Amino acid sequence: MKKYKKQSTIVLHSGQEFNTTGAIVPPVWQSVNYQAKDVIEMAEIAVKDRPVNFYSRYSSPSLMQAGRILADLEKTEDAVILTSGMAGISSAILACVSSGDHIVAQSNLYATTLKFLRDVLPVYGVTTTFVEQTDNNAFKNAIKENTRVIYVETPSNPLMKITDLTYIGKLSKEKGITSIIDNTFASPVNQNPHEFGINVVCHSCTKYLGGHSDVLAGAICGSKEFVHKAWELAHVLGHVLAPNDTSLLLRGMKTLTIRVERHNENSLVLANHLLKNKKIKTVYHPGLTSHPQHELAAKQMRGFGGTFSFEINSDYAKAKDFIESLNICKLAVSLGGVETIITLPAAQWKPFYTDAQLKEAGIPESLIRISTGIEDISDIIDDIEAGLKNV
Repeated sequence: MKKYKKQSTIVLHSGQEFNTTGAIVPPVWQSVNYQAKDVIEMAEIAVKDRPVNFYSRYSSPSLMQAGRILADLEKTEDAVILTSGMAGISSAILACVSSGDHIVAQSNLYATTLKFLRDVLPVYGVTTTFVEQTDNNAFKNAIKENTRVIYVETPSNPLMKITDLTYIGKLSKEKGITSIIDNTFASPVNQNPHEFGINVVCHSCTKYLGGHSDVLAGAICGSKEFVHKAWELAHVLGHVLAPNDTSLLLRGMKTLTIRVERHNENSLVLANHLLKNKKIKTVYHPGLTSHPQHELAAKQMRGFGGTFSFEINSDYAKAKDFIESLNICKLAVSLGGVETIITLPAAQWKPFYTDAQLKEAGIPESLIRISTGIEDISDIIDDIEAGLKNV
């Protein structure tokens, strides 16, 4: 198995040992099951780690190839591809905890992750203490004897706060606690948390890794031992990615590096442009020197990503009018696709938060989150400027 060092080469050539056909484009392994030569062989295959020639709920050659690419990108021993980002996040956490255990997590999180930690896990006897991610001591002070996981997300959704990965990596090692990160916003092109001591890296592959808004997938990256443990749980729960979706993911990953470079460039140009507009109150972009954690972001990120937020000097109604007047920027959920996607976080988060919790989380009603696509940046800017005339 040849190892490649450069990311642009990894996305094209890693994991080729799993494609035994010689086809340049990996086949879609549509078969659900595979014939064994005898009963003994079938029994032996059934207990292997992610066998590719047994039953497709366990794995397939293309799933293993995609996992190898992502593991090499994240510089971890192994990775497993699952059905969604939440399949990855929930499986990784569940692989670490049981009834009576405790988690420390930052408070500014993807809304569904928050719901999983806050509303789902307590039913099974697992509790979570939420802390401010910019306060290192808050993580340390929240740890209990039964703490099994420290969970972080950086940059965070949607306020683009930065968590100190070096500190979290050292803290988790010192305390013997598993650290888990959602690295979706950064992508492995911009940030490799494992280099800072983070044990487990999760992704919504639906976003930058797939890149074309046409596949729902997730991943867990880590040691071989942890990935196997998480896979054993995930495949029992049925988190297997379908063959055609796996093929779409593999195709999308081939252009990951060049796409993310364009996302990085476009978002920073747009963020700097918005700083000059009097109708913009605040721009939350870690690549800006005005961001309160810019220096920390620059230490642990190679690029600052395509997604950021900005606050309009207006109320909720005007923010809504602004978004609905746009043409190029599409109102939709998700992010990381080639097209520019825009949303109003307060509207999406209201089902998960009370008004008091929304205020406590620091999410203004006129906050706009934008996932900058790879269109010509001048067209994106023109679209935004035309929309701001309605504010």
